[in-house]
Amino acid sequence: MSEETEWTAAEEAEPLETILGELCEESGEVSGALVVSRDGLTMAAVGEGIDADRLGAMCSGLFASIDAASGELGCGGGRETIVRGEDGCAVLVAAGREAVLAIVGRPGASPGMMLLDARYAVERIARAI
Repeated sequence: MSEETEWTAAEEAEPLETILGELCEESGEVSGALVVSRDGLTMAAVGEGIDADRLGAMCSGLFASIDAASGELGCGGGRETIVRGEDGCAVLVAAGREAVLAIVGRPGASPGMMLLDARYAVERIARAI
């Protein structure tokens, strides 16, 4: 592939911020979202009150642990996880081999619906990266 072809393909890639913004706007469940590399660097983030760098590093570490545990359990590489707390939930989903999508739920959000929304978004994110 020529350099010109590579540049054109990169130019046409959908911006991660657009994907995350649409996810938050179109889902009644999601209040914030971020894409983080597997090594903990935040690639894009949308949402108020989110410390993207701190949350990104934590999500990357958590997902690495989930991935390792999934392998040890004989389930293959980790693909997704739901984190439920007393006041809400978050969903982490692999976005290709290089990144993780983390979404934060609105109060009362359904983790199942969040997971469904995340699955659609990671397809677009994987193509954009």
